[in-house]
Amino acid sequence: MHIGRMRRIVITALCLTQTLCKILPPPVNIRALKPKGFIVSIPDDPGITKYEFECKVNDKISFTKPGNIREQLTKHEDGRWSYRNGDVELKLGDILYYRYKYVKYKEGVHSNTKEFLVQDLIDIQYLEHTPRVGDCVKSLTVLRETEACSGDIIFEDNFDTLREGVWRFEQYIPSEPDYPFVSYQHHNNAHVIFVEDGYLKIEPKLLQNISPYSGTSILSGTLDLTNGCTSTPGNCEKRASRANILPPIVSGRITATSLAFTYGTVEIRAKLPHGDWLYPDILLQSIYDWPGTFNKHSGVVRIAGARGNLDLKEGDTEYGNKVLYGGVILNAGCRNDLLNQTVGTEPWGSDFHVYSLRWAPESITLSVDGREWAKYEPGADGLKSLYTKQCQLKASLSKTSKIAPFNEYFSLTLGVSAGGLLEFPDDVVSGVEPKPWRNSQSKSLYNFYQELIQWWATWTQPALTVDYVRVYAL
Repeated sequence: MHIGRMRRIVITALCLTQTLCKILPPPVNIRALKPKGFIVSIPDDPGITKYEFECKVNDKISFTKPGNIREQLTKHEDGRWSYRNGDVELKLGDILYYRYKYVKYKEGVHSNTKEFLVQDLIDIQYLEHTPRVGDCVKSLTVLRETEACSGDIIFEDNFDTLREGVWRFEQYIPSEPDYPFVSYQHHNNAHVIFVEDGYLKIEPKLLQNISPYSGTSILSGTLDLTNGCTSTPGNCEKRASRANILPPIVSGRITATSLAFTYGTVEIRAKLPHGDWLYPDILLQSIYDWPGTFNKHSGVVRIAGARGNLDLKEGDTEYGNKVLYGGVILNAGCRNDLLNQTVGTEPWGSDFHVYSLRWAPESITLSVDGREWAKYEPGADGLKSLYTKQCQLKASLSKTSKIAPFNEYFSLTLGVSAGGLLEFPDDVVSGVEPKPWRNSQSKSLYNFYQELIQWWATWTQPALTVDYVRVYAL
């Protein structure tokens, strides 16, 4: 089990009978500066009277090997403790190993040892000309109802409970352009979204195994999701007719409706699904799009995706679970133009990984476990300059910002899908079995369902399992 998760579980249990909950300090925000220096900032917690900070760069510290930088933090009127160093030159990829010690009224002295990976460098010229109270540097991140300090956590869910006030549980039958072979249903209808042992799980199931449906109703029945539907009316109900059967998979999809932001850093620690023809949706999506619709000009960023097939190839080309893919999508017809990939040594669903997005006014960067694997830096003509000339994009995309349309409010979406017409090339082979449908066929959904016994047996780990989601202000 992940150390951070284990620590939360142990402390939560202890809090039921003791007062250990009180000793958890506020989070430490560290911002690396260029050309030199860094800032440490900690929100105040009532009762704390003193903070001490020590650190080393790229060298672990311990009680026998203290840090070579040791300072006391200053408390400011805005309720923050901070320290600014102007001498250390940090580079991307450096690790700042640090320990902070604090004194809290009636609890005594406490100490924590942690590490900080340098993924961004804030230009000191921006820092000097940015208004701030105490050591709060106004962030480039834009929020609808408030302002953020650089490095603040603006959204976090550790999934100790399922919070309906934070997430919208989607319910609809998705259609164009992907046409996945699923319906998304609220967790009250089908137990496909749940929290277990402090993890969010989105686990697809067979519709025919959920009352009152059966194999017969897949072929000739009606799927009515009108009560609680979160999409447009055309995506709320379907009646099976000949080869146009009901989607045989029920899955889940949630959107963080409490989050609306422009620019920031997203971190999602998750284990991806295993199972033939499954794939996760970990997306940055516009808050202005209706669920189940695709406005190609509003933009989507696939933060991480990996097909669930463990062995999936087209000739010598690998498409299976070892291939992590993602990127910017502006046009369904040109969706592959800006999709990138990185191949792992093990399947991405075999363990937890931290999938990250850094979204800034000048670039969009994807990382996994702190390693950058895709970056998009628009030219003078905006994101259009990164596409092929054959791709027809909206002419006005670059007029407001080079990063447009990613200069509006977006949020996060998590889910699991299956099949569809865009994620799996026609000529791939899973093990020794060819893909059971063709993307251009009118019977694609029916042909997929006909091979149920074959693909269902491979769904040994069909869930997208999420440890936490965090969004930081730039």
